[in-house]
Amino acid sequence: ESTKVRLKVRPAGEGDLRIHGVRFRLMDEVEGYQAFDVRGPKLRKPKPGGPRRSFPPEQRLLFRVLPPMPRLQAELVGLPSAMYVHEACQCTLRVRNVGQARAQNLRLCSHSGALHVGSSPSPAAAPGAGEGAGGGGAVELDGRQGVFAFPEEVGIPPGGEVLWPAWVYAREGWV
Repeated sequence: ESTKVRLKVRPAGEGDLRIHGVRFRLMDEVEGYQAFDVRGPKLRKPKPGGPRRSFPPEQRLLFRVLPPMPRLQAELVGLPSAMYVHEACQCTLRVRNVGQARAQNLRLCSHSGALHVGSSPSPAAAPGAGEGAGGGGAVELDGRQGVFAFPEEVGIPPGGEVLWPAWVYAREGWV
């Protein structure tokens, strides 16, 4: 009889994590250990003066554990369920940090041009003039239409949120 078991690993800190095998106990009676002997593809010809092994070291069970990172959730609050073509609607962009680290140097990209962040309804009418709950408006970057940079002093701590005024434009061809 065989049974599939999925195991999860939660590293305690950042660094390199290498998995050598699994140690287990069944019904508090039987203990066991299974080493993971995973080998890479066999070398065709070893280099002169090089190591004499026929298999290179395997990297499939070696992982780099990164430090905690911010994880952002964005939501448009007050956006109607239907809009007319070319209609503009003011709403609020709510950005939450549900991660474990502070979020800094925030940028927002709107590829379609349908989203503008700031209290003014168009990029030509003083972008970033509005004040959000974060203490300053987003500024559209020069030469990069649709990319908004928030002030550097605006950061979102873990569990925190920031509210920004935003305008959404209904484009043709939206479903």
